[in-house]
Amino acid sequence: MAHVADVIGCTRAHVEDVVSYYVMFFTQPVGKYVLQVCRTLSCALNGSLRVTEALARKLGVRPGETDAAASSR
Repeated sequence: MAHVADVIGCTRAHVEDVVSYYVMFFTQPVGKYVLQVCRTLSCALNGSLRVTEALARKLGVRPGETDAAASSR
């Protein structure tokens, strides 16, 4: 983030504000593929929790986790 701030000529705090607002920017390493399920109220009312639970069961990882194959690379 410091490098980006230097390149575009703003403070690191401004870059951190943007990174913390948008969910597609990560501050920690993530796996090769990242699945995201909408968490807004309208999505929740339409079953997003069930989708998240089904994905977790099928893939063997909980939200925020990375599978073992990714950590062995």
